[in-house]
Amino acid sequence: PQLDANFLNSSPTSGGSCFLPDEMVELVCDPLAIADLLGLWDKFKPRLPASMTYVARGILLDSEIEMPVGAPVQTRTVQYRADAENRA
Repeated sequence: PQLDANFLNSSPTSGGSCFLPDEMVELVCDPLAIADLLGLWDKFKPRLPASMTYVARGILLDSEIEMPVGAPVQTRTVQYRADAENRA
């Protein structure tokens, strides 16, 4: 389903004008991977309720906090330590 700005702004917690008129959110069914589902089942059995997972697309997050802009990266240095594998 697609949730338009009127629907999203109708929430009592949104303040009434959080979303602009041309904005919307699309919910898309996105089932969990079998390994993730089995992990949840092991933790919550026998009380795992029937559920479904969704992805929300089309959300732009606005912030009033300015992000500092740095200079472009000129070089990248990658270091490797052979003994790092032995620590894990």
